[in-house]
Amino acid sequence: MKQSFALVGIIMTSLACSDGDDDGINPAVSAAAQSSTDGTKVQIASIDAAEAGFIAIYGDLGDAPVGLLGHRAVPRGRSTNLDITLTSTIQENRSLWAVLHRDTGQLGTFENPTNAALDPPAKNGAGQDVRARFDVALEVAANLVETEDPSIEDASILEIDRIDITKNGFVRIVQEVAGAPSFPAIGVASIAKGRHLELPISLERNAVDDEKLVIFLHEDSNANGALDWTGSSTSEDPPLRDSQDQIISISVTVTSTLPPTEEILARDQVLTSSVANVQLISVVSSEDGFVALYLLEQDGDLILPPLAHAPVTMGLSPLVDLQDVIVPLGASEVEAVLHRDSDDDGIFEYDGGALDPPAERDGDRIGAAFEVTRSPE
Repeated sequence: MKQSFALVGIIMTSLACSDGDDDGINPAVSAAAQSSTDGTKVQIASIDAAEAGFIAIYGDLGDAPVGLLGHRAVPRGRSTNLDITLTSTIQENRSLWAVLHRDTGQLGTFENPTNAALDPPAKNGAGQDVRARFDVALEVAANLVETEDPSIEDASILEIDRIDITKNGFVRIVQEVAGAPSFPAIGVASIAKGRHLELPISLERNAVDDEKLVIFLHEDSNANGALDWTGSSTSEDPPLRDSQDQIISISVTVTSTLPPTEEILARDQVLTSSVANVQLISVVSSEDGFVALYLLEQDGDLILPPLAHAPVTMGLSPLVDLQDVIVPLGASEVEAVLHRDSDDDGIFEYDGGALDPPAERDGDRIGAAFEVTRSPE
């Protein structure tokens, strides 16, 4: 298969402060971000070697090379656009290191992997290894997301088995409610084009055991690095679609041993009658309790008594209906607030006192403010 490279971005060059040899060659390595069609080769933009040696490719430990992936002999002087075949094929987007080595053992044989005393890394004038870190993106033919149902045990992180994306974009994770994806997202991450395996995505809250989530891919249509999708068909950064024009997504069911992160999700609503139901997208609670709906003072204080209330159970309660809500004509700011069942009697008794108080986190009540608009009947 023919291998092609697309060199992009800023070239990353090793420090080369050495006086070099008598002919003034300062040892240096330059490598650029690149794409690979099959993960079998990489290309090094330039190598300046003060003596014949080797250029070796390693994996990335975060700030240092690790694990030899391939090497090639280099002559004294400058070499440019040098292709190196990898002994271990790249299966996904990766950061790699190109390291210049001396040839101090058997001439022409790279012996450093088995004997660290032979063929050591070349040094620059500052005594540092001559090396350069660069990124390789694996080219993919189509957009794809695949993953098994995830298990979350020690962090609020969901790991996705595989994502192929043909352009820079985002992965967006939302809650599934009544068989449909909700809004807004509980996890978003920017991803570079190419293939990503076992990709960890941080969630804004702990996933609830047996919760259903939906994973979407989005393009970065305005190339600003931020997900600007609002849900409308004309919004920037729309969901990616497959060859059948279907939105690419996958639904998963989470297994989690983490305590739930309490939250309420709600959206603005229009009420078409004087007495109507207000529906919350979901309520997550750490214990059995209540959710109550309040009008708000201008300073954000709750107006008692609440407009309505409903029981919620520990964990995730989807599509919670607050029944028989009466609000004035026009738009009103309201807030759905999570409450404790302080005396465990299953009866909502909050009147501003100690019984069944609002749940709090870091001194703030747990709730969701939104707007309800009552239109004329």
